[in-house]
Amino acid sequence: MHFLNLYNISIKRDNNCTHMNIIRVLPYFTRTSEPCIREPFVARLPVMGVYANDPRTLLEEYDTLMLRSDFRVWLSGYNPQTGRSCKIRHKVHEQIRKKSGYKPHAIYEQLHQLDRAKFLRALAEEDARYERELTRAREECIFEYDDVMQRYARVKAREDEIEREYEGVRARIATLHWDETVEFQGLYYGVPPVLDSIHRENDCGGHIVARTVCSRTSIGSVFTHTCVINVCDKCCAVIN
Repeated sequence: MHFLNLYNISIKRDNNCTHMNIIRVLPYFTRTSEPCIREPFVARLPVMGVYANDPRTLLEEYDTLMLRSDFRVWLSGYNPQTGRSCKIRHKVHEQIRKKSGYKPHAIYEQLHQLDRAKFLRALAEEDARYERELTRAREECIFEYDDVMQRYARVKAREDEIEREYEGVRARIATLHWDETVEFQGLYYGVPPVLDSIHRENDCGGHIVARTVCSRTSIGSVFTHTCVINVCDKCCAVIN
């Protein structure tokens, strides 16, 4: 990128201003958009495979249900209300299950036959593996986040320097007379016709004011028409 030394900007005067293409719009620098960064601890986090739904909750629920006599009766294949036998996983048995909010009978059978000590050890190992993967993924996300932000900080620092140059050029343009130009990046800039509500064309120096030139209101119908134009209060030039 080209960096301009503001102290070497030359102001050229041309009474006719005809042999060069003068830009009478202030130059502005377009910055790079801020990077879209995924939040740390969110991107690429591992998923707990077999134990995505923690079975400890299911075991606690099963132990709680086993304290209830009506559940034990149903689990054994009897109707808790009538005491009559009902075939497991058949119509009446399933109706009671759904009405009571129980899980399928096969799940409770598996929990009953489960070697809890062995299962809980496997679960602890799975938890430890997941935590290691989670820690590594977090470290990778933090590294990626820091790397992107550091690179963006370097770009922003350079762009801040360029923006200061543009501000200096705009400030220099604001001091020009109408027939003077400033060369910047191979282009010639002159003062705009209106700058900060001041009419600068031909060094007028008048203020821009709004004036109503026509107004029409129709009585008896909803019709209002008002014309307002911007005019220089010194030379009366109409400003578009």
